[in-house]
Amino acid sequence: TNNINQHFLQEGHNSVLIVNESGLKNDNVIVMRKSSAAGSFRFYIKEIKRKFQRLNNRIRPLVTDVSYSFHNLHERKVPFSAKKILKKVPFKPDVILFFWVTGFINSETMKEFSEISEARLFWVGTDNAPFTGGCHYPWSCEGFQSDCSKCPAILTPYKKSIAKKNLFYKKNYLPYSLELITGSTSDYTRASKSSVFK
Repeated sequence: TNNINQHFLQEGHNSVLIVNESGLKNDNVIVMRKSSAAGSFRFYIKEIKRKFQRLNNRIRPLVTDVSYSFHNLHERKVPFSAKKILKKVPFKPDVILFFWVTGFINSETMKEFSEISEARLFWVGTDNAPFTGGCHYPWSCEGFQSDCSKCPAILTPYKKSIAKKNLFYKKNYLPYSLELITGSTSDYTRASKSSVFK
């Protein structure tokens, strides 16, 4: 994604890359989440949250089939609003491209972008996450064509509803104006059969 950003800049366009976290040192890369300094109040709050999350994962573990790359466990939780992100952009964008958004931007944030900006919105599907309930690679599963209720990626029986809830959330919030760019014919075929982008 930084290569694409650099290409736009070389072609004379205003362009910035906005990321959740990054090790890149670049004037055209905006990092939203700054790491909290050790000893600060925010640092201690984050540490407490991490410890509770680890404890919860031990008590009620979520087991997934790693081949599906199910990373979208909490589709409804994101750290930043579209308004806060746009405040960091030093110009009014005509186009907004979304790439890897897990844990950073969700469908509700995208809807907010469509409501408060006049930019065209594109989601660049580097995998199949844009139209599933959390899987980045659904393989032979066709659950994304309906409701992801029998998700084969989630092996913990009482947590299978996560995929269904995630897909329902996407269907309700993704803006109609959002355009999907797929990287292959097979991804395009899957997307056109999906309940999100039909």
